[in-house]
Amino acid sequence: MNGLDFADIAVFSSLGLFIAPLLVFWVGRYVVGIRWLPESENEHVSSGLLDAAIFGLLGLLIAFTFSGTALRFDERRELVVHETNAIETAYLRLNLLSTETQPELRTLLRQYLDARSEVYRRYI
Repeated sequence: MNGLDFADIAVFSSLGLFIAPLLVFWVGRYVVGIRWLPESENEHVSSGLLDAAIFGLLGLLIAFTFSGTALRFDERRELVVHETNAIETAYLRLNLLSTETQPELRTLLRQYLDARSEVYRRYI
């Protein structure tokens, strides 16, 4: 596949959303904040509340990411099960047709099943 697919974009955007708050925190703390403090207080300044807020937001971001991923995985698995049941039902209902048409339709259904299996092997 040429270019970026959805998974690559999701990974890069997640990394960006993880690194951006840390970068902004570093710029605010060490580049801007230290300039405004007197020289004697530079070494003893604590930013525990700000650290907790940043890491709390990053924790929420990670939690929502994993929650959404698990939900999509379960939905995809459910769709595969529904499609498998539909293919099985169609295969069993071929017995209701006349004996002349059954072999040709079974061959077509097997070709369809092979094509779907290839899609699942390649993309899932």
